Amino acid sequence: MKSPIRIKICGIVHSADAQNAVAAGADALGFNFYPRSLRSIAPADAAAIIQELPATVCSVGVFVNSPVSEIVAVAQQCRLHAIQFHGDETPEWCRQLRDRVVLRAIRLSPETTLEAALEEIDQWASQGVAAVLLDAAVGDRQYGGSGQTIDWELARDIRQSAALPIILAGGLNPENVGAAIERVCPAGVDVASGVESFPGKKSPELVQAFISRALDTYSQIVQ
Repeated sequence: MKSPIRIKICGIVHSADAQNAVAAGADALGFNFYPRSLRSIAPADAAAIIQELPATVCSVGVFVNSPVSEIVAVAQQCRLHAIQFHGDETPEWCRQLRDRVVLRAIRLSPETTLEAALEEIDQWASQGVAAVLLDAAVGDRQYGGSGQTIDWELARDIRQSAALPIILAGGLNPENVGAAIERVCPAGVDVASGVESFPGKKSPELVQAFISRALDTYSQIVQ
């Protein structure tokens, strides 16, 4: 299955940041509906931003342990293109979301083995997940946005054997995204804190630099 994402700017809170990211070449924007996140956004505010986006831009709702009924309601209100599980959800949750594009974030720690990661991905693949996002595990209750990188060698090995497309996250920024893509060759990349002036506020310059570097590197790999 082809990943619906190549370059995703996550943690969008402001309309201007969304428009800047789209103008710079992002093909997906992430909206975080986890109340404890520094980049949390209310569904009504996200809906207003998404309404202004081109139809070609994928809007992704990021959820952490939310009830399925709440996820469905927010997805309908905001007209989300995809749902991203970023908490402790199990693959069985997908059975109630068969008509939705679902992404799953898997948090990698220094103790994570290739075998364990692939086994988890297989479980999600069996439930029709569209892609897996690899992020860093930091603490028991920090669900992404930490700015901490993951083991790119492990990420590459996962990508080479995984049953699903891999989106690389975890500590990416304009300085390292090119090297990350070269090393891992993921289907897509995802960034939040790495392009921010402060949590929730994207820097137009950093967003432009990140996307330009990612696109340049992808074009070189294709060639």
